[in-house]
Amino acid sequence: PVGILLNNMARQLSKPEQDLSLTRIESERTATRIFNDLNAYLRGLDVIASLAPLIGLLGTVLGMIEAFQGLQGAGMRADPAVLAGGIWNALLTTAAGLVVAIPASAFLSYFDGKVQKTQADVIDALEGALSAHKKSLVQTAPKAELIMRAREKAQKTSVAASSQAEALAC
Repeated sequence: PVGILLNNMARQLSKPEQDLSLTRIESERTATRIFNDLNAYLRGLDVIASLAPLIGLLGTVLGMIEAFQGLQGAGMRADPAVLAGGIWNALLTTAAGLVVAIPASAFLSYFDGKVQKTQADVIDALEGALSAHKKSLVQTAPKAELIMRAREKAQKTSVAASSQAEALAC
């Protein structure tokens, strides 16, 4: 993501008489689109982490209904085995829901943290590139060299996070 943004910014800054505020607005728009795309990969994990315990709870309720129906059907000759089968079903579905939800929630938190760190790195890189460009205008230093330094710094910090988000998409 950082490379895409900095390449876009470099193209804009290479235009003669490019307004820095327009470059900033365009860069922020591109960054928002990229991070919305990255966060879209996390939505599936969020749904799984949220729904799995509810599905487990539904199974618990259905298992308890089954247990009590069996108890009711037995009347005065209640067999504990009938009751135990429904309770076993209830506990099994609860455990299954939690087994799915707990890792999904952990992965969601991990990848969300990676996306947030990458987002902070992107903001830092964009601000650095714009600051470098402003200084280059004052000091007449070559624009491309300053932008390349900011791009290299940002790419080093975000390569791991973007590859992990792409792996999540697969």
